Amino acid sequence: MLGIVFVYLRIRKIIAGYQTELEASQEQEKKARQEKDELMRNMAHDLRTPLTGVMTYVDVMKLENEAYAENMKNLNFISEKVLDIRTQVDNLLDFSIAGSQRPIELDASMDVEYIFGDYLSDVCAQLMKSNYEVDAEGISFKQVKVAVNMAFLTRIFSNLTDNIYKYADNKKPVVMKTAFTKKIFSVEIGNGVCDNKTLLKSAGIGLKSVDAMMQRMNGSMSFKREHGKFWVKLEFPIV
Repeated sequence: MLGIVFVYLRIRKIIAGYQTELEASQEQEKKARQEKDELMRNMAHDLRTPLTGVMTYVDVMKLENEAYAENMKNLNFISEKVLDIRTQVDNLLDFSIAGSQRPIELDASMDVEYIFGDYLSDVCAQLMKSNYEVDAEGISFKQVKVAVNMAFLTRIFSNLTDNIYKYADNKKPVVMKTAFTKKIFSVEIGNGVCDNKTLLKSAGIGLKSVDAMMQRMNGSMSFKREHGKFWVKLEFPIV
């Protein structure tokens, strides 16, 4: 009997030792993730500052070189590349925040038309202002509610709009539509892809950021290329 007790106590001691090691390992991993997230956020912020400075001086040079077509061409090229870099920095920051282990708060559940009507209208207006044709016939709403983080939602639609500017063919219409199932409200945006600029060949940090933010809101993102269009679909659980 004493032998059985001894074995039992020995096993418990071994298990306790493994448990302590496991907890220490998990704590170390958590700390490493937090340090990585902090590093990514700091890098993104540090990169934004010099880029903003560069853009400021480029704008000043544009004003001083309006009469010189070749100079303006070069300055516009610099502006375009700086904006591309800044977009990637913003995406990196979004990805860091969305992928962080810190809890986020969802805003109170609201009607989808109240939330998404303004966002989709704003996207339409921005695209049309930039000479894109927009097909919004597929947008409709029902009286259902979703819970989202409005800051994330703002960044998601800004991100998708930037991707359209960067990769879409403005000679082809951008299609926007909504859909409902019993449990899901979805938004789909499709754009004609430029033959020489495909999002599928990019690093994809923008879409990764959108996906991470959607997951933090208990939703999901998917994408596909079909019939000459690149489609992004956002799905939000109905509450």
